[in-house]
Amino acid sequence: MTATTLLNPLLGLDQTAEIRFTDQNGLGAIHHAILNRHNQLAKTLFKYEEGLITMELEDNSKNTSLHLIAQTGNTALLKLVSDLQADFCAQNYNGDTPLHISVQNNDSNMAKLLVQVGGSD
Repeated sequence: MTATTLLNPLLGLDQTAEIRFTDQNGLGAIHHAILNRHNQLAKTLFKYEEGLITMELEDNSKNTSLHLIAQTGNTALLKLVSDLQADFCAQNYNGDTPLHISVQNNDSNMAKLLVQVGGSD
């Protein structure tokens, strides 16, 4: 069973709808789930769409899922997905890593957790 199979009926989409569709900013379903703090939906997308939806999917500004998690300060989601493969040193177009974003946002809790689970740069 895939997230597409689970979610399409809930969203009113037919079974052929593409779960990796992105909007004009390059934001896909996973990015919107993160930005809207839908933690369980994000975890479900990562779990059931393994290989299609990964932590490395980027928006148009080269922000990965980790960048967006850091931006939102959602430590609960970071804990939920900390077992997934992720590049904690990935840089967006501004050269910022997820850790840089948490520091810029004065979010010491997120910064500490990023370092703890792998983002030491």
